[in-house]
Amino acid sequence: MPSQKPPRARLMGLVRILKVFAEKERAFTFSLSHSLNTYQRTIQRDLALLKQAGFALREIGRGCCQAKKDFSRITRPSTMSSWP
Repeated sequence: MPSQKPPRARLMGLVRILKVFAEKERAFTFSLSHSLNTYQRTIQRDLALLKQAGFALREIGRGCCQAKKDFSRITRPSTMSSWP
């Protein structure tokens, strides 16, 4: 079983993903994993974690995720499914 990353490394990975979405509206898990030097499955888990935390992320196609640009208005996780 693979060892877990230290909390600081995990947090830095999440921040790097958010930086990408601050610059772009859409991103592919393949390109994120390549640019962040990690596995696609790690990116998928991180995106799910960000979504669960209330960030407005949604999958718009296989391996493609879209984010609302305004991170200042983080929604509650229970309202995530209402985003069109």
